[in-house]
Amino acid sequence: MCPVNRVDFTLKPIHALHLLPALLTILVMAAFTIDSNDLRHIWNMGESQPETLVTRLWDAAKLTPLAYSFAAVVLAQRYQATLKDEYSHFSNTEPRWLNVLTLGFFVSWSWTTMVHILARYTTPETSNYLGVADNYITFILINGLFTYSLVYAHQLLTTRPEETRAHSEEKPSDSAIDRVRKAMEVDKVYLKHNLNIEQFGAHLELPVKDVSSVINKHFGTNFFEYVNSYRVEEAKRLLSDPEMADKTILDILLDSGFNSKSAFHRFFKRLAGVSPSEYRKEKGLEH
Repeated sequence: MCPVNRVDFTLKPIHALHLLPALLTILVMAAFTIDSNDLRHIWNMGESQPETLVTRLWDAAKLTPLAYSFAAVVLAQRYQATLKDEYSHFSNTEPRWLNVLTLGFFVSWSWTTMVHILARYTTPETSNYLGVADNYITFILINGLFTYSLVYAHQLLTTRPEETRAHSEEKPSDSAIDRVRKAMEVDKVYLKHNLNIEQFGAHLELPVKDVSSVINKHFGTNFFEYVNSYRVEEAKRLLSDPEMADKTILDILLDSGFNSKSAFHRFFKRLAGVSPSEYRKEKGLEH
């Protein structure tokens, strides 16, 4: 299974740890009989309530979402890096919406936290103005992100049935098939690291949809599988070459066009039936 696939994600007991901040807040409020009025009017609490504790609760209420939004940005960047490693047809534009959303929420919570800190050093009246401004700016940011998501989803879901049907019924031309085959077998473009379908189409001087049509309909596979099948064959050739016996498995995978060890080992095992090391051993060239 591809490591970037999250279809089989299920909640586990350890995920309940994310509820700890909320549970701790409830326990503290119950233990010190802090109610919503105390949280809204810290400066009017009097001496009967632990003002410092309420302030810390507000600090936690602002910092916790900020920390989670920052973690979301980091995870989105890692996800993008994983896509680059795993998929030859990866395009930087594909996860753009995810980056926009995570960065947008991080900016929103950063602003809210900054306002919270500034309000501590101002008068109650100024603090109220900052709070109102924070509410309006947050409202604008959240609605902007929501609108962006809807527009992006609409672009993904909107299709033209007539065009799609006509294109699906159209057979790839012999010329396009020959150009794709030549690019792989003669030009060996699969040796290029991070090759994606846009770059492949530019090399062929063919539209991406035509390249995809040739690979899907004539060769019966997708671009990712098609390119990596050639890379595996190249790796098998290198692993069985006595002159390459001193090269490491890492050298072989890089020389054959892969840039990810996990993708290389997964595809090699699936297409060759054995691991790269076992294949080299079978050829009597174990390093």
